[in-house]
Amino acid sequence: MIRRMIRLVAVAALLLSVGGHWALIQSAAWAGMLINFAKQGSLRSAVEKTFDGRHACSLCEWVEHEQQNERDSDSNAPDTKAKVQLYVEEISRLSAHLDASIRNPVEWGTKVVSHADPPDHSPPRAV
Repeated sequence: MIRRMIRLVAVAALLLSVGGHWALIQSAAWAGMLINFAKQGSLRSAVEKTFDGRHACSLCEWVEHEQQNERDSDSNAPDTKAKVQLYVEEISRLSAHLDASIRNPVEWGTKVVSHADPPDHSPPRAV
C-alpha cells in the first residue's frame, strides 16, 4: 500500500514537472467543447470546430495564456547553458588539481611517499 502511494506521488510529480497538468486540463476542455458542439450539430462538425483553432473556449484560451506565461518566466531564468559551462570549467580545474596532486609525491615530514612505493612492512606491535 505504501509502495503504491509512493509510486503515485512519484508519477504525479513527474507529470507536473513535464507539464502533464496542462495536457490534462486541455483534454478536459476539448471534451467539453466536443460535447457542446455535438449538441448543436453533427459529430463531424463538432470535431472540426473543436480542433480547428478558430472556436477556442475560455478554458483553452486560459491554458494557452498560462503556458505562454510559463514560457516567458522560463526565458527570464538564468541561462542553463552558461550554468553548465561554469560547472564544466570548475570540474576541469578541480580534476587538473587532483591529477597534479596524484602524479606528484606528497611529502610527509622528511619522507616522500609515492603511490609507486611499497607499503612499510613493520612487524606488528604486541598488545
